[in-house]
Amino acid sequence: MRLPPSVFTSESGHRRLWVTVTVSAALLASFATVRADGAVLVGRLADGKIPALGAGIVTVRAINPQTGVVAASADVNPNGTWLMRLPNGPYTVLATIVRRVGARQEAITPIIRVRGSKPTTLRVSLRRKRAPKVRRQTANEVNRFSPHATPSAPVVAFKYLTGPSPNNRGKSVSDLLLTDISSGGSAICAPRVREWEHIEIVKAEIEFSNSKYTDPATRIPRGQLLKIDLFVEGSIVENADGSMSWDIKLRDTATGKVVGGDTTSVPAGGDWLEAESQTARRLLDQICGGSYDINVALRTDATFATHDASGTLNATLTANGSPTAKAPPSVFTGTTTASYQNVIFISKISPCTYANDPTVPGNLSFDLAITQAGRLHVSWAGSATLDAKASVLCPETSPIAGQVGPSLLAPSPIAFELPVDGGQQAVAGGFTAGGDGWVHSGTITITRRPPQ
Repeated sequence: MRLPPSVFTSESGHRRLWVTVTVSAALLASFATVRADGAVLVGRLADGKIPALGAGIVTVRAINPQTGVVAASADVNPNGTWLMRLPNGPYTVLATIVRRVGARQEAITPIIRVRGSKPTTLRVSLRRKRAPKVRRQTANEVNRFSPHATPSAPVVAFKYLTGPSPNNRGKSVSDLLLTDISSGGSAICAPRVREWEHIEIVKAEIEFSNSKYTDPATRIPRGQLLKIDLFVEGSIVENADGSMSWDIKLRDTATGKVVGGDTTSVPAGGDWLEAESQTARRLLDQICGGSYDINVALRTDATFATHDASGTLNATLTANGSPTAKAPPSVFTGTTTASYQNVIFISKISPCTYANDPTVPGNLSFDLAITQAGRLHVSWAGSATLDAKASVLCPETSPIAGQVGPSLLAPSPIAFELPVDGGQQAVAGGFTAGGDGWVHSGTITITRRPPQ
């Protein structure tokens, strides 16, 4: 059950900056009996200043300290309250304040246990930065990973974007991407997000739960962090005029191979919060797999001593990929049949005319691969039978079949790169000799399709 916002505020239709959820006594009473495998966590930020409406975004995320997984995330209301539903279990809650202009702030809570019998309330102190220091465990004890059966969706972790950014925008963008992607999944794909940059703080909370200062009944087992399948990483540049850009890659941890990414530029005065939100949607589609739709729209003009001819080649196809292990696919292939249409032959010799011969379909094939630079490399080819012919008809002679018309000969380029989300490539090329031959013009359009 997702609660509808009672107030929705935006800036010129841009990214939501605040969502206010009114939690009344009657609403809380409706959670008095919840499913045994789920609970409601209601919280409030305290001991700190929350940005005014439109001046920033405040988010919270509930982290399971045993596995490191972000079980739920939410935006915080202007009055400092928030609400989320999550499975029963132990959690530490990390609050992050991202200001449109100015410093970023974060705080973490001690570990609490959430159960579904009634709503759990939590106060997050913005003055508490980390758990108290306690006895350190050995590296093997704290950092070891236990075997874990990862579900079909990958386990994703976010690294802070690196690069010159005086306002720590790299941290802010990464935190917001984590929140948007962890809360933006669907029944088709809900990737599990594991904490990375704050994992040492989470481990410190585990150690504190195992110290002499806490009830032994509340201790959290060590060594159960989920293994990460996919890293979201990259760089950011923030310029003096306020413009910025980021280059993000999705990297398969098993192979080190780049399997996706996104490049975004925000002009001076642009809304970088809205740009981040759009980046998150594109990355989520890539994390979940998907495919590419390809549209080919070409025209070929043929010129010869005896005749001119033209025709159009239009085709649509889908390039699908096969995921490897737990990472999304990085290679996509597709093939379709096609033939020239709207074929016209014009005779240069009077009184001869031309009649189109029956068309024999050919094949168009595409190979798409995501490069280490996070771009989409496209190569394509057409079979030798992608052409159109005609018979010449002259008085007092028999028809002569097989006269050459439009043909997909030497189009250019046959390999090119686009952004990972796709784009459009102009196609030209052809072959001429002594004024005779073929000239191509048109486009190839490639669009990323989210998983269905």
